[in-house]
Amino acid sequence: MNGFKALFFDNFSRYRSVLMGIAMLSIMLSHQRFVHVFPFNVFESYGHWGVDIFLFLSGMGMVRSLATHSVSEFYHRRFNRLVPICVFCGALKYLLYLLIGSPIENLKVGLNIGPWSVFSLDLWFIHSIVIYYLLSPLLYRILKSLPVSALSLSILCAIIMHYFFADAVGFDWLNPLGIMLYTVDRLPVFMMGMLVTMYEEKVMGSHFVLSAGAFLTVLVVSVLLKTHLIPQGFYAVVYPLLALGIFSVLAGLIALLLHVSSRVLAPFGFVGKHSLEIYLVHEFIFASFLLTMYTKCNHALLLTVTILLSFLVAWCCRRCTDKIMSFFPYTH
Repeated sequence: MNGFKALFFDNFSRYRSVLMGIAMLSIMLSHQRFVHVFPFNVFESYGHWGVDIFLFLSGMGMVRSLATHSVSEFYHRRFNRLVPICVFCGALKYLLYLLIGSPIENLKVGLNIGPWSVFSLDLWFIHSIVIYYLLSPLLYRILKSLPVSALSLSILCAIIMHYFFADAVGFDWLNPLGIMLYTVDRLPVFMMGMLVTMYEEKVMGSHFVLSAGAFLTVLVVSVLLKTHLIPQGFYAVVYPLLALGIFSVLAGLIALLLHVSSRVLAPFGFVGKHSLEIYLVHEFIFASFLLTMYTKCNHALLLTVTILLSFLVAWCCRRCTDKIMSFFPYTH
């Protein structure tokens, strides 16, 4: 138990940015529509699970922040991290959309570009992460008192929402039901990240590790078989169990990262540190190049260019936002 605890928690701070970078790259590849051969087609189907890794890590971060800051300080820090960059990237994206005009009108398809984009609310994750941040102090208190019951209830709610509403809502997260569906669907994994951090001594026991591995195995097998053997309704029941298995994924990744050179990991760390900014801009960049250059350039080259450009734009947005916010001392 002590060895496993040391492996995960003693190395978590060291590899947190790298893990977030891996998750962000997985999300980016799930959104790309340039290359459709292996292994890119795998990411198109399952790369969205990078969001779950991201939320698990965010849940861990929320507990550490709440343990060292008052609730008012917690909200102040979350506001400063989220709102300025969302407004800057969102306003920039919407301005470009207005300037480009009709030639890129199809950007509305799938991206939901509109006035709400100024606050980056065209992205479902922003709706959900705001709700998670607002609820974090309350969830923290509930998990302290009823850890197993609270997590079990969140999984049950996710199963019910997924089973009854996922097909009806689809990808429409600009209505209250869509926002609720996406938020409840990912809430268990966020809470699991909080729970693991709050009870690290207990969750390092062999029973938890074996259970997490078992849930992950069930999930992977169900995904592999779902197309032909498992009804969609049953898959909706299995999917929320990812919250219980993702810990095994992260522990396995950390075990692998221990044997990788820091130079190799540096780019992933950069992506992790700018993951929010990259998330805010990369789909718009992907769609812009997809609509204007798809028939004119090599698709693998387009994918490479759009990924690198997303990194550059994200870095510039972060620098500009930090510079602007430096004129407002009360935000620090």
